[in-house]
Amino acid sequence: MSNILSIEELQLYLGKLEDFPLITEDFLREAIWYAESKIQNLAKRDLLLKDYGQIISGRDHDIELLLYFPVFRLISIFYRTTGKFNIPLINDITNESIIDYETGKLILINGKKFPTGIDNIKINYRAGFDPTSNDGIYAIPKDIKGIVYEIAAHWIYNSWIGEKRLGLTRRYVNPENYDPSVYVSTVEYATDDKLEDNWRKLLLKYTRFR
Repeated sequence: MSNILSIEELQLYLGKLEDFPLITEDFLREAIWYAESKIQNLAKRDLLLKDYGQIISGRDHDIELLLYFPVFRLISIFYRTTGKFNIPLINDITNESIIDYETGKLILINGKKFPTGIDNIKINYRAGFDPTSNDGIYAIPKDIKGIVYEIAAHWIYNSWIGEKRLGLTRRYVNPENYDPSVYVSTVEYATDDKLEDNWRKLLLKYTRFR
C-alpha cells in the first residue's frame, strides 16, 4: 500500500535520529499511519487513488460534481428503477460525457441527463492523489504532505520517546516498565485546537460536502 509519506521522508524531516534513541521503524510507521488517518478524517474524504461507486439522486440534470478528485478515469454510469444498478445511462463515455479531471466536474452531453429519482444513479470512477506521481494533478499536493509531516512529528514529539520537544502535554503508561514490544500502544496523542483548526482550514479546498 502506498502512503502519502515514506519512513525515509519522515526520518529526514525529524533530523538527527540519535535524539530519539528508542525510535524504531515500527514507531515511525505507526506515526505515519496515524497522520494519514487523521488528515483524511479532517478532510472528510479519502485522499489517495482508489475506485469509487458514488450514488446520487437524479434531478433531470446534466452536471454533477463528483465527491472525489482529481479524477483519474470515469468507468461507467448506471441507473435503476428498482433493485440493482443495471441500466446503462451512457454507452459511450467519450462521446456522451465530459469530465474535468482536476475538479471532478462531470457533464453529460448530447441530450443525456441524470433521470429523476432518489439514490437511483451510480457513477463508477477512479480518483485521488497518487503517491507514485511526482508532478501534475495527481501528485500529492505540498500542503497535504506538509500537514502529514506536522501531524506525524507532533505525534512523535508528544510521546514519551519524543522528549516533549513541542512543549505539549505528554502522557504515557508505565514508562519505568518500558517494553519495546508494546510501547507504540502506550502513546496518547494530544495537540492544541488552534493547530488542528489550521489543518482543517487548509484542507477545505479538498473537501466536497454532499
